Amino acid sequence: MAAEQINLSVESRETIGTGAVRRLRSEGKVPAVVYGSGREAMAIQLEEHSFEMLLRDHASEYLMIDLSVDDGAASKVLLKEVQHHPLTRRVMHVDFHEVQMDHKVRVTFNIHFVGTPNGVTLGGGTVDFHVRAIQVECLPGDIVESIDLDISHLDVGQHLLAGDIELDAKYRRMTADQVSIVSIAKPRVAGEDDDEDTGAVEGEEGAETGEEAEGKEESDAAGPAGVE
Repeated sequence: MAAEQINLSVESRETIGTGAVRRLRSEGKVPAVVYGSGREAMAIQLEEHSFEMLLRDHASEYLMIDLSVDDGAASKVLLKEVQHHPLTRRVMHVDFHEVQMDHKVRVTFNIHFVGTPNGVTLGGGTVDFHVRAIQVECLPGDIVESIDLDISHLDVGQHLLAGDIELDAKYRRMTADQVSIVSIAKPRVAGEDDDEDTGAVEGEEGAETGEEAEGKEESDAAGPAGVE
């Protein structure tokens, strides 16, 4: 899926630090940073609601954006990282990286799986998705939101690896060729390989996950080291 042109207007931000960031979020805004080669990082802020709506309209968070700060001239930036709250998934911090259109960047492309495998429709198998994205290197102007992968020909017991994904010559695959992307499992027989004490295990894992999430809340909200 080809990437569309995205325009985003933001405001510069002079105040940094935990207290200032909390006040900013209470006003419905998100702290962000623009990184660029050869210059200091720039602290900015953006409207939380409009940014979240922007993300919902796109398959990937790796987006090329024409970013305008304080209504100035737009510059090409790559949306490099979006930090979400571990529980609410609210956007907490955003990193942009200014790019040069003739310099390659490393990005992640989502995989759009096309078709229903023969092993499912004819063989009664199930699809196991192991990886839903791969990492590639390309010029900023060649970034797309997703790549198509036809899986309709797969039979029970067959699989596809990262090396099986055909890419145009302008893309360099960075994900190892041997990484498993998708496979078709044989039909499961009732009672086969049933796990014992599943409820106890799931309960323990859920409790541990909750404790970890609470411990991470403040660190995730702080944003990356340096400029916040």
